[in-house]
Amino acid sequence: MALTIAVDISLNKLIVPSPSDSLAGVHVGKSPSDCISARKALDLDGFHDVDPESNYGKRLLRRRERIWLGLFVLDRGVCLARGRSFTVPVTALIENCNDWHKSTIADVWDGSIVSSAALRRDLVDLISDVKHTCDNNRVHIISGTTMAHTLQDMIDGFFNRWYTKWAFAIGGMRDGSIPPYVEILVTHGRLSIYSAVVNHPTAPSEVRRYFRAAGLSSALNVLRAAVQGENRLKSMPNNTAIMISFAACFAFYLSTAGSGGNVTLTPSIRKLIEETADVLERIGTTPKHRNATSALYGRHLRDVIATAPQPEVQSIQPQQEYSMQESQPLDELQMYQGGTGFTPAPMNGLMQFSAMSDDQINEAINSMGPQLEGWSGVQYADGMGQDWLGLDWFSMDMNAQMW
Repeated sequence: MALTIAVDISLNKLIVPSPSDSLAGVHVGKSPSDCISARKALDLDGFHDVDPESNYGKRLLRRRERIWLGLFVLDRGVCLARGRSFTVPVTALIENCNDWHKSTIADVWDGSIVSSAALRRDLVDLISDVKHTCDNNRVHIISGTTMAHTLQDMIDGFFNRWYTKWAFAIGGMRDGSIPPYVEILVTHGRLSIYSAVVNHPTAPSEVRRYFRAAGLSSALNVLRAAVQGENRLKSMPNNTAIMISFAACFAFYLSTAGSGGNVTLTPSIRKLIEETADVLERIGTTPKHRNATSALYGRHLRDVIATAPQPEVQSIQPQQEYSMQESQPLDELQMYQGGTGFTPAPMNGLMQFSAMSDDQINEAINSMGPQLEGWSGVQYADGMGQDWLGLDWFSMDMNAQMW
């Protein structure tokens, strides 16, 4: 609906001349049908008496560009989380938006909008590059371990470059941490990559195991960020709730489908999902009269995990006491290479994922060792087009709640 309205009022077209310095000259060589004059845009919006060259006129015109960028970010986020095909097209504004926030009349959150747009725009190319690397193995055969290292470097490099460029825009704290919403957004971006390629047909078995282990780690880190950041997620956007729910279902599927559902960490993962559902429900029902989307997703997550039988908590014999201070970061690739002899000690038979860091969660997955081999037969749909959360049921439930 929003896309239809946006196209009807030509928000998808380049404004000529653009009010944004970084877009000057972008219209050259473009079809006239892809452009709209600044004067016509203001007239269309009802500002007939405003000069497009004035400061006020430029702010109004940038508002049009901002709304289109915001719609693109929302669409990509929802589609990556729900497994839908993208609907908002990549226009010239999206292609050339990296410096859009550099303007004398920029608003305070313009950098955040552009950082999200660039991340979600470029994720598609990264997924294609990962698949292409696997496909090339048919011609230039290399070992699965070497390819897994190559892909890890490719993915890590992508996110490291993004963090470096957009550190100013993501609201980092003095202690180096980032807001939970941003952490969820970026980690879900990683998860969307792994979910899209987890069973790519040309990927060697070593690469598939890496994708599944890294995907599980990303999913658990999304949930961990939500639980630890509850106090800073009080006004959780609907799209964040969707990302969290997708991560929960991905982790639940992998942990219950592998090894006949008899994975050591399965009860701990189930516990983390239950804690996450609690968070979604608390946020969505505060104040008491509120019945937000996050609460509906929280209740639905409980239904999802109730569909599988309760596994027995397996005894874990730690070879070394688990220490928050002594924890050392692990290479993400080690998670499928048989373990390091380090097994975190559980609490009451369960790993307390919600109290861990990213590196500690990686260590816990790494401690599974040979159990990761049990995932070799796991079949997970491609990231685009999967009906991961029973959306027909959810739509009916949400409509009932609204009425």
